[in-house]
Amino acid sequence: MSNKNTITTGKMTKRKFYRTVVQIEILSEEPYEGSDLASIMYDITEGHCSGEVENIARNEEKNGKEMADLLIAQRSDPEFFQLDEEGNDTEERENVIEPGCPNCDGTGRDTCPLCSGTNQPFPEGEEEE
Repeated sequence: MSNKNTITTGKMTKRKFYRTVVQIEILSEEPYEGSDLASIMYDITEGHCSGEVENIARNEEKNGKEMADLLIAQRSDPEFFQLDEEGNDTEERENVIEPGCPNCDGTGRDTCPLCSGTNQPFPEGEEEE
């Protein structure tokens, strides 16, 4: 799981995450052995299989804790998105400057509401000092 040397902020991230689930049904004349997406795509578009792709879940919004749990269930690690197991931002994430921020162009990580994770733009007419 997470690297024990990773320091967390102790604050649940304010970032949003998204989960999409896509199901592929394959019909074939013999037992189907393909398991990687490239092979499956070839088999159902060029090969001797029929296939259908169905959206099971599309862009389900998840908070930090939910995403950390989903990553663990996937045998991945919450650090993939700079989270700990509780959905808190790691210090690594805290040091990320958001490029192209509409408020501060990524220069005001500590004071900019978007870069600091509160996700609230400056009120109109009020800009970073």
